[in-house]
Amino acid sequence: MLEIYAVEQDDIIDDNRFKFLLPYVSEEKQSRIKRYRKKSCAQQALMGDLLVRSIIHEKLYMKNKDIRFGYNEYGKPYLLGNENFHFNLSHSGDWVVCAVSDSIVGIDVEKVMPTDYGISKRFFSQDEHEYLLCQKEKEKLYTFYDLWTLKESYAKAIGKGLYMPLNTFSIIIYNELISINPQFESHFFNFKQFTIDIEYKLSVCLGDEFKEEEMSVMSMTDFLTDIDKKIFYGF
Repeated sequence: MLEIYAVEQDDIIDDNRFKFLLPYVSEEKQSRIKRYRKKSCAQQALMGDLLVRSIIHEKLYMKNKDIRFGYNEYGKPYLLGNENFHFNLSHSGDWVVCAVSDSIVGIDVEKVMPTDYGISKRFFSQDEHEYLLCQKEKEKLYTFYDLWTLKESYAKAIGKGLYMPLNTFSIIIYNELISINPQFESHFFNFKQFTIDIEYKLSVCLGDEFKEEEMSVMSMTDFLTDIDKKIFYGF
């Protein structure tokens, strides 16, 4: 089972609301959030952490104060005390997204913006670079972000993230089938892409088959209203 939660940050929350919500994440996370120079980045980080905590509270009936995270050697967070609960976060532009599954999972969302295709020589495999250059000009930009988000989702699923050179493996897109070469680790990974916004690309890598999927898309207002209710009833 895969669940995707997406929150659209269509506004900047005011300072008082930000300060009110900040204590509901760990002190370590608070310190990291306070170091952001841009308020939008700080808000993304806060909303992402609150989103994960809200999901855990709702699905596992845990009190927020009891939620503790550990980190692997590459910094990927996991929920302490429940090895069958897997999650992964991503954010870009106006969106914060979280994937939750009983199998290892990675998710990446990126806003589609003009880019220098030359960077594909550095971050893509030779096969991917050639595949990109073969696309029609009007399709090239979206293909670039298809490949980028699929590669990122895999690197995040296996828990290495930015520590894994993206040019050491290839994403193969054939019609609607997506695969990876070579396969790594002990899992057989599958990929799928979802749409939340026509200006964004969203990809998920799952260490299992895609059997059931659910997606919840919320405005920031609806998400904050839900958080307020949880706090009122003993979050």
